[in-house]
Amino acid sequence: MKQAIGTVLVLVTALLCIRLGVWQLQRLSERRAVNQLISDRSELPPVNLNQAVGPELLSFRAAGASGRFDYTRQIIRVGRPSNGVPGVVILTPLLLDDSMALLVERGWTPSPDARTVDLAPLTEPDSATLEGVLVEGSAWSAPQSDNWPLYLPGIHADSVQARYPYRLLPLILRRTDVPGHSSDAVFRPVQSPALSNGPHLGYAMQWFSFAAIALVGGWLLLYRNRGERANQTIDSRPT
Repeated sequence: MKQAIGTVLVLVTALLCIRLGVWQLQRLSERRAVNQLISDRSELPPVNLNQAVGPELLSFRAAGASGRFDYTRQIIRVGRPSNGVPGVVILTPLLLDDSMALLVERGWTPSPDARTVDLAPLTEPDSATLEGVLVEGSAWSAPQSDNWPLYLPGIHADSVQARYPYRLLPLILRRTDVPGHSSDAVFRPVQSPALSNGPHLGYAMQWFSFAAIALVGGWLLLYRNRGERANQTIDSRPT
């Protein structure tokens, strides 16, 4: 009876490990597909956001825009460390015309608590021509207060649209050109994550190894020891 229960436990453990390994391989496949999508779209010619229409607005595509910054309605994306240094990302609307604007990740700056920042030294000339890459952002409900700036851990144009008196383009421009502020404050373009396959293949191999260890170890524990005990019983019988 004990041997049957042990066999079931070993098989369940091995199957669970195998399933987790397969799951990691699935995640690896998904990540490779996203990497290929990013690579393909990054090779498209830059789109002019002052003239672009819906089908041309693709995440991960290079883009450019000209307009006027609205410094009265900025967003601070909190909790954005860079190389171990706590910091924030400053997003500012760029007015493309009187009724349309684009949220721009103007740059990253250090912040001791990853929230508090003095925006005045980071002000640039009102009119700007920018280069960058389009990103979707991440949805996060904006507070109901009328106070500015907004402090949010994630931003999506749709989730903050109600706070603006003009229409926002659905994607955010992650700036790649250097911010043109005149102060000595640290203010640099936001770094996009490097394309990689991540740790999924290594994790998959680990789970498959655990499955093999469970099967081999279980067999040795349940059956080899049983055979040794049987031999000992035979040897101990009186002749």
